[in-house]
Parts: sequence; C-alpha cells; structure tokens
Amino acid sequence: MNCIACGKGPVEVRRENHRYVECGLDTVTLQNLEVRHCRECGETEWVTPDVEGLHALIANVVASKPERLLPQEIRFLRKYLGHSTKNFSQTIGVRSETVSRWESAEDPQQMDLSTERFLRLMVFHERPANHYPQARLEDTAVKHSAARKFRFTAGPTGWKSVHRA
Repeated sequence: MNCIACGKGPVEVRRENHRYVECGLDTVTLQNLEVRHCRECGETEWVTPDVEGLHALIANVVASKPERLLPQEIRFLRKYLGHSTKNFSQTIGVRSETVSRWESAEDPQQMDLSTERFLRLMVFHERPANHYPQARLEDTAVKHSAARKFRFTAGPTGWKSVHRA
C-alpha cells in the first residue's frame, strides 16, 4: 500500500487510539483505529470507516446523556442535523444570536430545558428513540469540568460506544 500524500510505499499500518477532535467535540476518542504511517514523508492517515454511521452514533450518545448539553455538544448536534445557525434558529423559534450564545465557549448562555429536550428529540428522529435519559435533567449551570468523556470503537459490524464507569 502506498502513501496517499507522496505516493511512495509501503506504509506502516498499525492500530491506535485517536482523540477525534475533528468532529467538533474534545471528549470523543476512537479506539483501535487503523493508522497508516508513511516512512518516506512522515504523513499519518487515520482510516475512519463509515463516518456517517460514526457521527450518528456520537449524536445519539450525546443526546442520550443525562447531564445538560455543553456548548460544543449543542453545536455538534445542530451540525449533525444539517442546520446552519440561522436555519436552526428559525426552526426552533429563537434569534440567531441566541443560538450563538448557546454555542459560545467563552461565555455560554444555557439553553432552556424544553429547547434542549426538543433538540435531543430532533436527533432521535433520525432513528426511532428506544430510550431517553431516565435521570431528570437538572437545571444547573454548565460546568466545563463536568464534561463526560465518550469512547467509540470500530468493529466488523460498524461503530459502537464503549461505556466507561
């Protein structure tokens, strides 16, 4: 197998974990991912099968968590649903500036509970929801330190969530 960057080969193939910040969330790790390293040019290629399936799983796991959504999770779910800020604001009946404040990393405004539940249901609409967080979502301020870590691994039948205590 040749390198996709320089065209030379062979490349070294191994399995590694990858912090998947490219999806817009800094709490997602892909486990046991195929990685191709070129000895010639130093290029590293992460082989991510079925990206749409992976993003659907991430969206469902994030929407299912019992804690309040963090700004980066709101942004990820909005983008997963294919909405621009303007389109999303029109869909849920708020101003674009309000959506921007919900997604702001510096000074976020917390999304109200009913709107958050509606966003979660929008995600589940992609696939019928067979569960919803049992714990009551508490109306507490979003704390960055309370970010839940998510792990996903690729298997022979597709992506799956790896639960950690």
